[in-house]
Amino acid sequence: MNMRYIQDVLENNIHISMDKLYIELTNRCNLKCIHCYNESNSGLCVDLPLETVIELLDYVKESHLTSVALSGGEALLYPHIKEVLEKCKELELDVMLLTNGTYTDSDTYLDILLKYLPDIQVSLDGPDFESNDKIRGTQSFQRTVAFIKKLKVLNYPKRITVNTVLTEHTILIYHNMIELCQQLGIDEITYSFVTMAGRAKKNITPIQEDLLYSVVKDINSNIKVNPENKCQGVGINHICSLTTVENNVIKLQPKVTCKGDVYPCQMHQKPEYIIGNVLKDSLKSVLNGKDSRRFIILMFLRKYFMQECKKCLFGSLCGRGCMAKAVNDYNNPFATDGCCKFYKELILSTIKHDYLQ
Repeated sequence: MNMRYIQDVLENNIHISMDKLYIELTNRCNLKCIHCYNESNSGLCVDLPLETVIELLDYVKESHLTSVALSGGEALLYPHIKEVLEKCKELELDVMLLTNGTYTDSDTYLDILLKYLPDIQVSLDGPDFESNDKIRGTQSFQRTVAFIKKLKVLNYPKRITVNTVLTEHTILIYHNMIELCQQLGIDEITYSFVTMAGRAKKNITPIQEDLLYSVVKDINSNIKVNPENKCQGVGINHICSLTTVENNVIKLQPKVTCKGDVYPCQMHQKPEYIIGNVLKDSLKSVLNGKDSRRFIILMFLRKYFMQECKKCLFGSLCGRGCMAKAVNDYNNPFATDGCCKFYKELILSTIKHDYLQ
């Protein structure tokens, strides 16, 4: 165990910065998706104060980053969305705006998009109304597809991507989703795992591991065979970027919620992993504060307390996967994240590429 590393973290000899920022502007939403990890549209509306968002954007620029992700809830329902996009434009920040795309009945939102031209990520969780609307609500499929088509008719010049969450309702028809996105002219489609928190914890049955493995393997394999389908697959990596130190710097990928709470990455949801609050302190102070440093030490120590990994032949080569997924799925930071089959295959592939060619 490298005690020097722990000492460096505690004594501030290692600086903590960020390489991405994900801002949840509001919990307002016009949908009530059954797999929503933060239970948007469940009660009292909460909006991150505009002055706080402006401070965050200024810090993004100060940190020499070039982009920011804006979400909700539904980002377009944030009362100050125009001011936020105007500030991003002023700072020359690229924006990834996450939306459910159900605003075909109002030109107001289209006017905002056409003026500020963010990249758009649309959430669509099925290739037809039957599969999608079970998850996202009645007529959501029809409205979202109409939204995408309208943007295409208007020759929207920035990237339009689709994210699909793999659930029991969609996992066996994933290929139909790729075909639909090709028909719609989508620039990219990505698949993601369910974050087992919020409403998902109550409504979603975890997919059996062998089935998930076979489908994800097929999705990722087809990318190499059919690059024209624009599918970016499912992101799988046994090494968490939050554990990587370069030039005495660790870069987190923080998420700021509409309540101002800061998590070390987008995946974390449980309150015990909050590392600060931007309504009380600056994001820079939060990232280098005591709670942030305790989190970094936990990430480092985690691999020494994972019992399942001690008997694994790949243990010395594996980065132990995603702690946030282990916490969300199994309520245990020292559990594996359920993706060991993927990691073993990745490690074997790396060994073959690096040493056996």
